[in-house]
This record gives sequence, C-alpha cells and structure tokens, in this order.
Amino acid sequence: MLMYYNNQHYVNNKQGVDKLMKRQWLTTIRESYGLSQYAVARLIKVTPAYYNYIEHGQRRPSPEVAQRIAVVLGFPDKWYQLLEQ
Repeated sequence: MLMYYNNQHYVNNKQGVDKLMKRQWLTTIRESYGLSQYAVARLIKVTPAYYNYIEHGQRRPSPEVAQRIAVVLGFPDKWYQLLEQ
C-alpha cells in the first residue's frame, strides 16, 4: 500500500490525494481576501474544524452552508460548485 502525503494528511491512495486537492481554489479565494479559516468559519457560523474539512475536500457542505461560504468569499452566483466536489 502506497502512502501519499499532501496538505499535512496521509492518505492511502492516489484518489485520496486528488480529493484533498480538489478545493485548492477555495483556499486561494479565502487567502486572497486575507482571511483565516477560523475567520471564515466564524462568519459562516460553523466550527473551524468543519470549515477545514470543507476546504480540504473531506466534507461536503449543506446547500445552506455552501451559500454562506460563497457570499463571504465573493462568489454567490456559483455557490453550487461547493456541492459538486
């Protein structure tokens, strides 16, 4: 079994690495606003751990949470992209 290292997580297959990388675009947007994960989590009223899971592709947000993330990070018309991955 091969172990790949990505984003400070060990995963046991290539698909896991791909999944962890899927929301890099979300991290890029958040960082472009100068916001921490903690700040975004507080603004969208979720725990910092849950937001971290969303950003790293380990959890899929509900439509309501996806919409709140999209509003805070400036892409309200494309909130559904968070549900596709």
